[in-house]
Amino acid sequence: LGMHPTDPEFDSYEYFGTFSSAMFTLFQIMTGDGWTDVVRPLFYFPSLSSLGVGLFFISYIIIVSMILVQVVIALLLQEFDAVKNDDPTELKKQQALAATLTKQRTHSPLQPLTKDLMKFIDVEDLSGRIAKAWARCCGTSEPLSKGMELNYARMREGLLRLNVFPAVRIERSDWDQHIVAAGVVSSQGTLNLQGFTRLMIGCMEHYQVGQVALAVNMAGKENSKVQLEAVLHSVKVDMAVRQLTQAHQNTVCE
Repeated sequence: LGMHPTDPEFDSYEYFGTFSSAMFTLFQIMTGDGWTDVVRPLFYFPSLSSLGVGLFFISYIIIVSMILVQVVIALLLQEFDAVKNDDPTELKKQQALAATLTKQRTHSPLQPLTKDLMKFIDVEDLSGRIAKAWARCCGTSEPLSKGMELNYARMREGLLRLNVFPAVRIERSDWDQHIVAAGVVSSQGTLNLQGFTRLMIGCMEHYQVGQVALAVNMAGKENSKVQLEAVLHSVKVDMAVRQLTQAHQNTVCE
């Protein structure tokens, strides 16, 4: 520690005369508090080499003040950051669980068709996409399909004709759970164009809510661009669905 106890007449005896005073002096030098006033008189003490004094204190300041102290500060900041962000592993598990639950809640056998409809440009384009999908399900042209109604069996066959990937396959349980339960079928258990439109509007809303929820759950983990796209797409879908719903209601009233 630079202790020099042999000569009480030594000018810097009060700084380096005992172990405790030498340790405290080096701590003072480490902090940079008036260290030149302590070190400079040592260059003029006869029993000390000025070169040795210079090398000792320069190396001490570089190693301790500039390196070790910075390492300690960096470690402390890292620990504070870890405590602030909680356990990263546990956070990842929670995000993965939330993503899984969101995916389960938003899954629908009509999801491939829903994602295809989400590529619409405007309300007219969305209405046209729904009408074309219905006509393909009916296996006829759009004008003729407007007055047609499909039961479960014909709807199941029609959905397989859609040009989407993966193919839309529904079972009886899917028909009951996702179509009949949506209240879009007639009393005879058939689905017409108006009911199909309402069904797809509901699917689009449900799917987009799930996408926004998934983006929120992944906040801080995924690229912010993904989250922004999900929000903007949600606004686009919401505005189009509102207009399409209003137009559908006006058609029913007429």
